[in-house]
Amino acid sequence: MEKVVGVFYPHPPPLSPVPTFGRRGTALPGLVAGAVAAWGDRLAMIDAGATTVNIPDTVGYATPNHYFKVITHLKQNVRNIDRAVISVHCHNDLGLAVANSLAAVENGAGQIECTINGIGERAGNASLEEIVMITKVRPDVAGLETGIETRHLFDTIEDMAELF
Repeated sequence: MEKVVGVFYPHPPPLSPVPTFGRRGTALPGLVAGAVAAWGDRLAMIDAGATTVNIPDTVGYATPNHYFKVITHLKQNVRNIDRAVISVHCHNDLGLAVANSLAAVENGAGQIECTINGIGERAGNASLEEIVMITKVRPDVAGLETGIETRHLFDTIEDMAELF
């Protein structure tokens, strides 16, 4: 069983060089990167046993360029980040969940959290079928391989649509 350790900071760190995600007027960052900038090495997620570090865009506010930079920042500033899988979880409020997920993978994230038909709260999440088809028709994109048999995608998508 994979052990995951999470860290929650109730307020954005002061003077963070990396913008944190959040709706205007809220104090909750949706991203660990700002905390890493402020607390650096003291953020000991991986030393505590984390094998996956999840970087969510919980309010769907990021752009691909920004998300790429966030992953760069983590890779450059989190000690031992190479010992964990960087996982991304993007919401689709601006229609960019798939693009943001791909930008993160192109920069070293090893896992995309996505859903069939992009089903999720508010505007949904990154769409599994879009990510799968991108990897199928564009294998040059970060060398992604899902192992999903695409011939079963359509039936799965239809079955899921009937449930909702």
